[in-house]
Amino acid sequence: MKHAFIAWTPLHLINALNIIVNKFDKQETTIFCYDDFSFAPKLIGSLKLEFPEIKVITINNNLFTNKLKKIWHLYKPFKNNHFDCYDHLYIPGDNYFARVLYLQQKHYNSSLQLHYYEDGIGAYIGADILRLENKNDKWQKYYVKNSIFHAKWGKGYYYKPSLVAETFCSELQEIPSFTEENPAYAGIMRLFKRAYQENYNDSDEMELIYFDQPFLNDNVAIDEVKVFQQLNTLCQSQQMNLKVKCHPRSDANKYGQAQLVETNLPWEIFVQLVDIEKLVIFSVNSTAGLSPLIMSGQEGRVIYLPKYIQNLYAFKSDSKEYAILKNSEELFSRFADEGKLAITLPSTDQEIKRLLQQMV
Repeated sequence: MKHAFIAWTPLHLINALNIIVNKFDKQETTIFCYDDFSFAPKLIGSLKLEFPEIKVITINNNLFTNKLKKIWHLYKPFKNNHFDCYDHLYIPGDNYFARVLYLQQKHYNSSLQLHYYEDGIGAYIGADILRLENKNDKWQKYYVKNSIFHAKWGKGYYYKPSLVAETFCSELQEIPSFTEENPAYAGIMRLFKRAYQENYNDSDEMELIYFDQPFLNDNVAIDEVKVFQQLNTLCQSQQMNLKVKCHPRSDANKYGQAQLVETNLPWEIFVQLVDIEKLVIFSVNSTAGLSPLIMSGQEGRVIYLPKYIQNLYAFKSDSKEYAILKNSEELFSRFADEGKLAITLPSTDQEIKRLLQQMV
C-alpha cells in the first residue's frame, strides 16, 4: 500500500511524520511539501537527511503561473508520469495541489481513499474542509466525476478524537502523543533543530506571551494590535511585561516597540524546549496555545479571550466574527474540562487583572 501526505506548514510536517513513523512503512510513503513557508527549503533538505526512507517531493506554489492552465488541471488530470500511484491520500485541509493530485490519482486508481489529518482548531469545531465557495468550485463538482468534491472521506487522524465536535470522516484514529517516548519524537526534534539552527535560552522567570493572529489581514474585524495594547496596559498596571509571539504571516513591525519572543521555531517545537509551567499564554482563539495539551499532554496556563473580545466589540449574532468567537469559546470550554491545561476565559478587564494578581 502506498501512502501520500500533503503538507504546507511546519505543523503539517510534525503531524504527518508522527503518523507515518508510528503507523506506516516509511518506504511506502511520500510527503509532498510546499516550499513557500518560512524555512521550508531548509526543512525539506533536513527532512530528506533525517528520514531518508520517506520519499519527499517539493511543491512550488508558483508552479502554474498561467491562470488558464492552472484552472485546466482542476478539470483534466495530467498524465501519470510524474508520481507514483497511491492507494491512500492524506490532507490537512483544502488547497489547489490537493485537488489536482486527488483528481490525477483517482483517474488512474478508482479505489483511491482520501483521509484527513489534524490541522488545528478546525478539526475540533466541525469546520468544513471542502466548501463550494465560488462558481469554479461548483463547476468542478458538477462536471468532473473524479473531483475531490465527490470524495468519500476515510479515516480522520486527531490527537484528541474524543473532543472532536463532529466529523466528516468515517472513522477516527488517534495520533500518538508527541512526547519523548514516541518513536517519532527524536527524529522530528533533530529535523527542526537541524533546519532552524536555533537554541532558545529558557528563562527562570514567568513569561507572559500574547499570540498574534492576522485577523484584519484575513478580513475579520478584530484589531489584533489594539487587543495587545489593551492587554499590555493591564499587565503593566501589575508591573508585568507582555511579549508578542508573531504569526508567520504577520509583520512584526505593526507592534512597534513591543518585546517579541525571539524565535523562528514553530510553537509546537518551541514548547518542547522550555519549561511550560513558567509560560502564561494570552490568545483570542489560536489553538497553538492548546498544542501542549493536545499534542503532548503538558500542563500550562492559557488565557483565552473570545468572551473578552465579544464584550469589547459587541458583534451582532449573525456576524462571522460572533460565530468565530462563540465556536472558540465552546471549544476551549471543552478543553478546560480536561483539567491538565489551566484555561480561563475572562470577560472583562477586572477579571484579567484578578488573574494577573493571582500570578504574583
